[in-house]
Amino acid sequence: MNISIPHGGSLVNRILHGEEREAALQRARELKQLPISGVALSDFEMISCGAMSPLKGFMTREDYQPVLRDMRLKNGLVWSLPIVLPVSDEFARGLRTGEEIALVQLIPGDKPGSEHILGLMRVEDIFTYDKNQEAEQVYRTRDVAHPGVARLQQQSGVYLGGEIRCLNRPAGLDFAEFRREPAATRQAFQD
Repeated sequence: MNISIPHGGSLVNRILHGEEREAALQRARELKQLPISGVALSDFEMISCGAMSPLKGFMTREDYQPVLRDMRLKNGLVWSLPIVLPVSDEFARGLRTGEEIALVQLIPGDKPGSEHILGLMRVEDIFTYDKNQEAEQVYRTRDVAHPGVARLQQQSGVYLGGEIRCLNRPAGLDFAEFRREPAATRQAFQD
């Protein structure tokens, strides 16, 4: 069976293994840690395994703006939704571009300091955005009765953009036995 070409031409894999992963885990423990959850956690997982190929991380302003305006990445490839990482103003003020941070998952019930390290992100961009413009372009409404608009209006006005590397899968995933990464799914179709 002929398998279609992944969106963007090649299947992205941002998951580290072996010695490279171990070294990155050691480094992650010394970095600033950004807790992620909800949509950002899901996006992290999808980017990591290639389900959002050709993305290698959260969008920078250079991709975010044309996605909102034209539904295309800066390279012209069709992409309809921004894949972004919102952060608090306070966290953003303590960052500089080029800095590496650890993305972590807070596990309910765990004691402080036992965060689940998910991965690393090289901060390529720190940018503000217009919540109303994003609501109009993505959801076609500014009405906070829409759950996406409500979530957007509740988050800060700052996004981080940059490539990620996955060190650990998110913990506590539902239906883990049914999850298949794009590479495994593609292989199953070929077999």
